[in-house]
Amino acid sequence: MDASERPRRSLIWDYVTINTSQTNYLFSGDGTYFISGNVTLSGTNTTFESGAVIKYTNNVTLTVNTPISWQAANYRPIVLLSKLCAE
Repeated sequence: MDASERPRRSLIWDYVTINTSQTNYLFSGDGTYFISGNVTLSGTNTTFESGAVIKYTNNVTLTVNTPISWQAANYRPIVLLSKLCAE
């Protein structure tokens, strides 16, 4: 591969940051979400599609004041991950 064929440097942002309250929110199955601040989910429904990945940092609160539609499936779970730091 010569220099003209090499890929240029790039940045791929692979998540959506959520840090404010949301209404009738859809956590899409093809998305990754980062909760960086306290979030309240309200409205008539919050949906977590199969394959959604939700990451959050230390000391945040996710409050859900709505019915939840969990759409996980075998071999395609909904994943919630938190940051753990040794201080």
